[in-house]
Amino acid sequence: MIEKKCNTPAFILTVIVFNLILLGGCSLMSPKPLDEQSIKSQIEQSLKQSNGNAAITIQEITNRKTDGKQDTADVRVLTDEEVPMLHTATDPINKPALRVESIYKVEYAYEEKQWVLRELSKIKDISVSPKEGVNVTALMNPIGKTYVEGAPKERLWNLKLVDHKTDLEKGTDAVSFYKEADNAILTEGGTVKYSYVFNKETGEWDQVEESKMDDWMRSYHIAGQWDYKYTSKDGYYVTVSLSVSEVDSSGNISIRMNSDAIRAGIMSGLDIKNTWTAKVSQDNPFMFKSDETSYPLTIPDEGETNVLKLGDYIFHR
Repeated sequence: MIEKKCNTPAFILTVIVFNLILLGGCSLMSPKPLDEQSIKSQIEQSLKQSNGNAAITIQEITNRKTDGKQDTADVRVLTDEEVPMLHTATDPINKPALRVESIYKVEYAYEEKQWVLRELSKIKDISVSPKEGVNVTALMNPIGKTYVEGAPKERLWNLKLVDHKTDLEKGTDAVSFYKEADNAILTEGGTVKYSYVFNKETGEWDQVEESKMDDWMRSYHIAGQWDYKYTSKDGYYVTVSLSVSEVDSSGNISIRMNSDAIRAGIMSGLDIKNTWTAKVSQDNPFMFKSDETSYPLTIPDEGETNVLKLGDYIFHR
């Protein structure tokens, strides 16, 4: 009969040592995972470096998987951007401070006896909402657009804010101005309304409408004689003149060119008569079109330069 010795002190000690070795080996292979508070703090610090003064709040950690020396999870993050105390004309018109809820992927790796943040990337935005309307200060910039190619000037407007209505919940914004411009060729002014809708995809206000109200008025000051000066090969100065009438209440004008002989020699490419009538275009208030010629009479750069244009020829007053 074989004697059992499993309960001897030597045997028990051997088992204890063996188990300790196994436990030690497991601890080396599977380090203790980071606690959620440490994960939140590291993610907040990382995101703050790329989001300026925005407030970062970690709302939830889900789908966490720890496998040996790798730890991954999905993190729901709220980014709350700070609304500036005062906007300037150089700030973007349509880029407001945002409140964004997003899902990020986070990945840690255990290296040199510590957990290291290896990846933090946005998966998607759950919701994007504005915290302010459009930048009215930038909209009140008095410099307008240059209308005609080669224009040396830009149109200047006097502006006064009439109304600003922002509905952040609905994502709509509307700004009304009284605009007025006056130069040597025309005077116009009235109320203009700009309407915007918030675009959740881009995080910007998209302008959807620019409409002139019923009080908008325009008057032209183009009546008189306009001259085109031409220097011949022989050095002679020749002047071709246009006589332009006042613009009537229907937008009509009459035009007369002073010399058919000169026109034939200098402006032979223009298929126009000595006299013709024209009407302001419904699409372009700075262009007078006529059924009698294919060449409209235009007001370059919205009248900031005191010239008229017929074909490629510039007439001065």
